[in-house]
Amino acid sequence: MRKVNVPDHLSDVSRELFNHICLIWKFEALPDIQLLTYLCETVDRVADARAEIAENGPYIEDRFKQRRENPALKSERDNKLLYSKLLKKLRLGEEIKFPDPKKPRHYKGRHNNDD
Repeated sequence: MRKVNVPDHLSDVSRELFNHICLIWKFEALPDIQLLTYLCETVDRVADARAEIAENGPYIEDRFKQRRENPALKSERDNKLLYSKLLKKLRLGEEIKFPDPKKPRHYKGRHNNDD
């Protein structure tokens, strides 16, 4: 297995994510590495957008003194969508199972007679 170089432009958090995914899923093929790089870039862009929103708020005033949505909200939304698509493309999200909040939880214990 060859060592995959982490792109220099990624943040520290994204570099850790890149290394972790390469180590666990053993990515070596160039298309997978490129998609993984895009995934990590979306993490950085979402963080940048959140910092902008935290600093200036979700709504800003334009030059006509009209309130409008901060463009960083669109950037955050777009990059979150891209992140989820890249997870599917790389098949990274398949192993994570989230409970369905609409289904009642079934607890097995001494008071459950369904055994």
